[in-house]
Amino acid sequence: MYLFQKYSIESLPDEIALQEIANFVEANYPESHSQKQKTTDIANQRNIQLQKEKFQTTNTTLMIARDTSNRIVGLLERQEAPVEGGVYFFITWIIVSELAKGTGLAKELHDMFENEVRTRKKEISLPSIQILAVHPENHRARAAYKKWGYTEDGRTSTSGNDYLFDFSCISLRSSLRISLRRTDRRRRNQAIR
Repeated sequence: MYLFQKYSIESLPDEIALQEIANFVEANYPESHSQKQKTTDIANQRNIQLQKEKFQTTNTTLMIARDTSNRIVGLLERQEAPVEGGVYFFITWIIVSELAKGTGLAKELHDMFENEVRTRKKEISLPSIQILAVHPENHRARAAYKKWGYTEDGRTSTSGNDYLFDFSCISLRSSLRISLRRTDRRRRNQAIR
């Protein structure tokens, strides 16, 4: 049994919660990422001001799962980014602690994301795409995403960072998909780290 908390622009996490989240990310950071990427990501997580700004500028929502001892055991961070002709809904992180792996928590967090995206789509009524990126060596995550209906869409990278695979699960008109790839790839890649 898990207790879920949701943070967004309407309910920002306080500094203590942000510090606890940073500690959780650091302790459970995916092993498949390079040390350089880990160092950068952890530094960003520990920058309280940057984290607060992220909620305000990228329409970030963070879902936290706690166990019965009130410890964080999982999180999902999603962002919403408007682009010409539509909206990206993308998963920035799904991280589950070793204790909670294999319990279905990642799927439960993902289902919460799916429900939230469905609600947002009705509110905005624009074409949209759900995306995420995963390190090519993170085989467990890639298998889970494929099982949940995502299809591998291609390979991309940002300068100096690990290569990532883009996955998408919602079809769009071809023109929007091409537009999204061309006009917003750099922003998306930077935000998905």
